Amino acid sequence: EICNGDTIFFTNTSINAEQITWHLPDNSTSSDETPFFKFENNTSSILYTTVLLESRSEFGCVDSIERIITVYPQPQGDIIMDTTQGCHPVIVQLQAPVGGKSYMWDLGDGTLINGSNKLSHTFVNTTKLNITYPIEVTITSMNGCVQTLYNSITVFPSPTALFEIDTNI
Repeated sequence: EICNGDTIFFTNTSINAEQITWHLPDNSTSSDETPFFKFENNTSSILYTTVLLESRSEFGCVDSIERIITVYPQPQGDIIMDTTQGCHPVIVQLQAPVGGKSYMWDLGDGTLINGSNKLSHTFVNTTKLNITYPIEVTITSMNGCVQTLYNSITVFPSPTALFEIDTNI
């Protein structure tokens, strides 16, 4: 059981084999003793694929063994935000795709939250310049596959309204 993007190395342990042929999931073949293959599953479903090793003796006798490889998808989607910019202070509703086992949020302002797929956060800016906070959430699926998603929010400084009264008239 592996996740999308994982690479597996295979090792030939055949006995009395003069020649071997690996049949890999992309319909390619290899005669290497220890080939490797990067498994892709860019769907939202579990993928079952096979790897077959064919061994041939010096006398032309043939045997083969096939293994099923389970490739789990990584969590897919985007960080959805109700706004991507606003004036100080701005309250933002954030949502990551559902179906994760854990969600680790880094809100770019020093705030780390290990929580659910939804949260609300107040971003501040007490400077005179715009601040863009990078937001990321690392999602771990029920099968242990990990995906990090990114977004950002720009917080504008708020003006300060002031006036003076001249009472010396």
